[in-house]
Amino acid sequence: MMKSFAPFLIGLFSLCAFTAFASDAPTLKDTPSSELTAAATSMDSAQTAVEAKVETNVEALPETMTAPEPETPAAMMDEMIPAPPEEMTPALANVAEMVIATAIADREPVEPGILFTTNTERLYCHSRITSIAPTTITHIWYREGERVAEIPLQIGAASSWRTWSSKAIFPATPAAWRVEIVAENGVLLSQTDFTVE
Repeated sequence: MMKSFAPFLIGLFSLCAFTAFASDAPTLKDTPSSELTAAATSMDSAQTAVEAKVETNVEALPETMTAPEPETPAAMMDEMIPAPPEEMTPALANVAEMVIATAIADREPVEPGILFTTNTERLYCHSRITSIAPTTITHIWYREGERVAEIPLQIGAASSWRTWSSKAIFPATPAAWRVEIVAENGVLLSQTDFTVE
């Protein structure tokens, strides 16, 4: 989790260091209109003109003026970023693909869809998962909003782990169905709706 904050902290540190060093640098408001070029009408051109003006003035600062000593990144993280609550801990797995199908052949879904007939005996929820470590996901099946099945599935650490669950629906009556994929820590990873008519 700390690695995901590294770019943020580097950017924040750079912004703080630049702000402390160039706090007396002129802004676009300080620049006389005669120094602005006609090309500064776009946002990129205006930003380039301001950066060029700031760079020119920064070079002219006396050599005795130095930037403050930066704090170590670890110290900055401790002060600025509180530990996330337990319920916000990111899941180890992500859903790359999720489909409902009438069968599974060679670990792939057969006849995937979102509309199925009442003479279909069983439906499958096929999912392709990426995971950085072994974990458990759960396929939760709902019929008309009521939980009817909960199937835990073991996932290995892989860039593409295929797994599936199935639910007998015969004899079926027309209904709206939903399957949710939930991580081990309870985070909803994905869901799909389908109908039996």
